[in-house]
Amino acid sequence: MTGVRPRPPPDTSLSGLAPVAARPSGPSEDDGVRPTTLSIPSLRINSGLERLGLASDGTLNPPRAPQRAGWFEGGPLPGRTGPAVVVGHADSVDGPAVFADLSLLRRGDVVTVGLSDGGNVRFEVYSVERHAKDRFPTEAVYGPRPDPQLRLITCGGTYTDDGYEDNVIVYARLAPTDSAGGTERAAHATGDDRTPPRPPL
Repeated sequence: MTGVRPRPPPDTSLSGLAPVAARPSGPSEDDGVRPTTLSIPSLRINSGLERLGLASDGTLNPPRAPQRAGWFEGGPLPGRTGPAVVVGHADSVDGPAVFADLSLLRRGDVVTVGLSDGGNVRFEVYSVERHAKDRFPTEAVYGPRPDPQLRLITCGGTYTDDGYEDNVIVYARLAPTDSAGGTERAAHATGDDRTPPRPPL
């Protein structure tokens, strides 16, 4: 149809959304608990969670399925001290993907992560930002924090031949109603000397 922009290919550039200059909080203790689901009622998102590692070049592997988000397993478990990082595609060749509307989140919106032990961790959004990929706020995303936090990341901005120009980043902290509940049991410090995923060359 004349004037209609063709749908872009899958945003596999997600593999470049983790520039690395700062050290992230360390990975979760190996107690077998893993995040399994992500729910964002305000966006009608209910997604399973893939476990994401690093590619051979040190970049963060993107989720395999456009409709599923993925948790960076080199960082904290959601609900434990530090910033847990979850990423997802914005679109695919078949249409909008799991994080297509991520930029629409607002302060106070709730994000719930389900855990493999049956527990749930509720976070509350406190900031939504968009940054050019070459100005990715590495320290703000991966840097140590004294409390459990969550980062949700996808692509955004203008689509070019090189992919999307920006990243949309959502920052969230534990919802107040969970501060004395089941989430508290999971909030304790973890850490090691691993380096965050680095950007592609």
